[in-house]
Amino acid sequence: MALWHWLYYGLIAAGVLLALYAVDRLFLWMEERGWVYYRKRRGSGGASSGLLTTMQQFVEPQVQHVIEMKERAKEHDRQEEGQPSQVDEPKKQGPDGANPKGRTDGP
Repeated sequence: MALWHWLYYGLIAAGVLLALYAVDRLFLWMEERGWVYYRKRRGSGGASSGLLTTMQQFVEPQVQHVIEMKERAKEHDRQEEGQPSQVDEPKKQGPDGANPKGRTDGP
């Protein structure tokens, strides 16, 4: 083979590597905006997992502590990543069950 064949194949290999790097950077950029899960974040189970979890809680009430532990672990991961908390805080109520500032939650 002539020298120009090797040069040609080398340029093709360099182009493929450059394209792969560009696609990698594109997916990291998209992941940073929350559009895709690529390297650093895991996807959630989706809507069906919530339904199955609810059914399992109904059939086996003792699994509630496992679900709470998983939620705490997810919250811990979110805090490490610097994302805001998504756990709902319980509403604070006064001794008579009213809102402590005297406000109502409804219209």
